[in-house]
Amino acid sequence: MKNKITLFYKLIIAFVYDLILITSLICFFTFVYLIILNNFINISQNIEISNVIKNNLFLNFILYSIIIITPVTYYLIFMIKRRQTIGMRAFNLYLKHQKNDRKITIIHLMTRLIFSIFNCGVLLILFTKKNLSLQDKLSNTKIIENEIT
Repeated sequence: MKNKITLFYKLIIAFVYDLILITSLICFFTFVYLIILNNFINISQNIEISNVIKNNLFLNFILYSIIIITPVTYYLIFMIKRRQTIGMRAFNLYLKHQKNDRKITIIHLMTRLIFSIFNCGVLLILFTKKNLSLQDKLSNTKIIENEIT
């Protein structure tokens, strides 16, 4: 039982760590977007950027795309390259397929990402014998504490 609780807390803290990093990336990309947009608006017109974005569907779409694409890209890049995000790396946690010899595919990662929203499925770790969360069960993956090659 102690191992389940430890894994649960590590996953929650890793999630918060990744959430802080993703929020920072979104703020950075939004800041760059607003600077670029500000350079295209004539400063002598005294127009606020927020009003321009609100009134233009395309500019609004770009802003929301930054908010959606950034976390997905962050997750996929780190999971494909290292099988762990930066938050998971802090606790030596790795993603592995439930069957040892199979490789994790984009479909596994996207399924896991969709069901990982708000990290609610992690609660199941406390109640399952194999320490699997909801996203683990649905994507045929599992989180392990040390890398097994």
